[in-house]
Amino acid sequence: MMNKTLSTIQTLAKVAKIICKVLFILGIIGSAGMLLGIVTLPFASAALKIGGVSVYGLLGPDAAALPKTVYATLGAAFVECVCATVLAKFAELCFKHQCEAGTPFTLGCANEYKRLGILTLCLSLGGAIVAGIVYTVVMTVIGETGSYESALGGEFAFGVMFLVLSLVFRYGAESFAAASAPAPWQVAAPAVAAPVQPAAPPMAAPVPEIPPEAQP
Repeated sequence: MMNKTLSTIQTLAKVAKIICKVLFILGIIGSAGMLLGIVTLPFASAALKIGGVSVYGLLGPDAAALPKTVYATLGAAFVECVCATVLAKFAELCFKHQCEAGTPFTLGCANEYKRLGILTLCLSLGGAIVAGIVYTVVMTVIGETGSYESALGGEFAFGVMFLVLSLVFRYGAESFAAASAPAPWQVAAPAVAAPVQPAAPPMAAPVPEIPPEAQP
């Protein structure tokens, strides 16, 4: 029977699995939308005009380069959105396997949390670096200046959290395994077979004695 604490942990895992699945779907939609925006931006900037003045021109003289800077922002955001989508899928699989196991205190679950933590750290740092490079390169090409703040900073904290949880779950799995193992004095000694006694040789039949009367 599952105790109350373990039931709460498994309920949180089910909720986290659903949230990660929703985030994965939203990540796919967001990535596709950003990619579509990069492709259609030249046509949109030319079509969005009011009285012969583009929408960007209505924002002031400093907004003339806005369509070009949007390329840099969309490119960097696309990289980060793809990284977040991949993390959401791996997190969903991790929580799904935990729910199927019925407990997080298994070596397999601990290994999955460790893998998820390492992947989160790598993608959060790598995604932020690649997004910054994309933004800087595009801004340099169009002759503009600006700075880009990554949105993957929170994922780094999640990566550290997953690594800590992997250690906790591994310790729990090893403790349960040690507690369920029998003590050395409780292990039955192997049965020793009794030595086989050699069979006694067959005895010769006794020779009947001849009475004296019958002797010649």
